[in-house]
Amino acid sequence: MSETKTYPIGVALSVASGKFLCGDFSLVHEMVTDVAGWPVMTHHMASDELMGAVAARVIAQVQWMPGAIENMPDWSKWPDGHVQAAITAWLDRIAAEYGSTVTVDLGDPLPPLGLLAGLEHLGSPR
Repeated sequence: MSETKTYPIGVALSVASGKFLCGDFSLVHEMVTDVAGWPVMTHHMASDELMGAVAARVIAQVQWMPGAIENMPDWSKWPDGHVQAAITAWLDRIAAEYGSTVTVDLGDPLPPLGLLAGLEHLGSPR
């Protein structure tokens, strides 16, 4: 029997898209750790290998998520004071259509990374 867990859509979309949308890093870290199936250190989250596998697992299980990510607005040109409100409004529209949470099957653990994996990317633009 596999384990499932439910997360707010902002957290799931943050994990799946690689964009921080939810305002609570601890929830993103929790979801990455849960989906990976082993204790993920924050520097591991700089690993494309890990985050790509976690994102793929989430996207594959949430039918509407590929379209949401593909049609995600580009908030980079918005004035700083308006970005969070715009993201919240976008998440609210998705929640109105699909619900405010998603449940994912955590599945088997992903292959673990080495202790220092991800550190090579810290401090460099991505």
